[in-house]
Amino acid sequence: MVRRSKEGLPLRRSFGTGPLPARQSAAPRPLLRGVCGTLAPALALLSAVAMAGCGAIGGGSRPATPEVVTGFQGGVVADEPSATLAGREVLATNGTAVDAAVAMAFVQAVTLPATAGLGSGGVCLLYDPARKRLETIDFSLRPASRSLLGVPALVRGMALLHARGGTQRWEQLLAPAERLARLGAPVSRAMLANLSADTGLTPVRPPLRPLFAGAQLGGTLVQPDLAVTLGRLRASGAGDFYTGVFARQLVDGIAALQGDLTAEDLRTFVPSLREPLLVPFGTSQVVLPPPPAGAGGAIAAQYLAGLTQANWAGARQEDRVHLAVEVLKRTIAAESSRADGEPILSPARAQALVAGLDRTKAQPVEGASLPAAAEAPSAGLVAIDSSGMAVACAMTLGSRFGTGVQVPGTGLFMAAAPRVIPVSTLPALVVNTRSSQTFAALSSFHDRSAPQNAILTILGTLVEERTLEVVLSRPRLHAGAGPVQLEPEAVDSAGVLEDRGHPLERVQELGRVHAIICPTGLPQRQPVCDLRADPRSGGLAAGGQ
Repeated sequence: MVRRSKEGLPLRRSFGTGPLPARQSAAPRPLLRGVCGTLAPALALLSAVAMAGCGAIGGGSRPATPEVVTGFQGGVVADEPSATLAGREVLATNGTAVDAAVAMAFVQAVTLPATAGLGSGGVCLLYDPARKRLETIDFSLRPASRSLLGVPALVRGMALLHARGGTQRWEQLLAPAERLARLGAPVSRAMLANLSADTGLTPVRPPLRPLFAGAQLGGTLVQPDLAVTLGRLRASGAGDFYTGVFARQLVDGIAALQGDLTAEDLRTFVPSLREPLLVPFGTSQVVLPPPPAGAGGAIAAQYLAGLTQANWAGARQEDRVHLAVEVLKRTIAAESSRADGEPILSPARAQALVAGLDRTKAQPVEGASLPAAAEAPSAGLVAIDSSGMAVACAMTLGSRFGTGVQVPGTGLFMAAAPRVIPVSTLPALVVNTRSSQTFAALSSFHDRSAPQNAILTILGTLVEERTLEVVLSRPRLHAGAGPVQLEPEAVDSAGVLEDRGHPLERVQELGRVHAIICPTGLPQRQPVCDLRADPRSGGLAAGGQ
């Protein structure tokens, strides 16, 4: 039982302690123990993409062994429980955080068809301390050349991620997703919410609605066409999806639906490796995706720099709420007016963000608004292993079920091309590259509040030293040009903000954050990690020894 006052209590509960894993030959155990939560170098890039374009990805990876990891094994968090269990199984059988993330992404393509299907795009952050590798894998949605369709990006995005740090075979990592699509995925609370949220099945074209309309909590959902597609992906690799027989099936299927997707659109789509944004954070760095994929990353980076400049850490609790609102408004306005080529981070920009800030009352800020199209329904996942390798990803179809069009015989919903770059897909890491340690991995997603949710989660856990349970259950806020939006439970914050002249608006929910926080860092002989899915979601966190 956790008691809270003032919307938080400075308590810490450890999750997972013990020595680093020893490799032992033994019969595989099916699951890890412990579940919590709410049931770039051009040459390297060319090499990775070449792998993605021919045959089975991972063909050069070592085969999975029957070894079982003992000791601390890392953890995984995903937006849907079946994905979490798949990622946990990967860690239990000696896989890396990259392997776990790839397996989880494909399972969520089955269990979260409205936000994370095979047609989705997104962005991942990867930190591999053993290779001193810190990268952004950008597979964000791009429009087809002659239509408003988004080119399917998830498959090549995951192929590139796998090439950068995977050790288990590609076909092994896709097997759980194929099995769930073919034999039936359990309808979890997360899946049901994914199918029925907002507009329900209205975006789905009428012939497909019966497939999803019968989904009931505790039942199963069979997607035979998607199972066939995943089977081909498992056997033939990502190359067939973009340049082979399956690519032709996609192009012909869209043409039959009076749409326009060309073979050239598929062939030329290539995810990119990019240098991430690094924001100083004590002796460590907060790692964020850069624009264009990381539109939210640019806001989050400046928001953290502004809060640091305003001495948020040294302020009283009631002052922190006011600062969180005022700096956010200024950050959104600054990023909205930032010219192309102008640096995202600099001491001068950080100082300008808080210049003239009044710590006692609200101030109007011009241009502090984000377009409605900047938020897109999305999904997230995070994985971390005992070596400290960490992966955080977020993905979207652009809108619920994308265009609502499923290519005949594929089970694949085509994404909607983004009108503006969304801010609602934001992975983040906290690492120390000098000591090769990882302290946090999180995915902030769902709506326009993603940037501040990510930063306030990092500050709440690593600066205030509160547990994830406390930080993620705190009522959230979003500030822009209009009233400050608050979740209903934000009673203390509402009082503070009203006293300082902020107009308020109550909203039901703001964003989702899944996170793994290791305040002592990984790797460690006796790591202390806290992992949790956002209580607003139906996600699940799992890990342990």
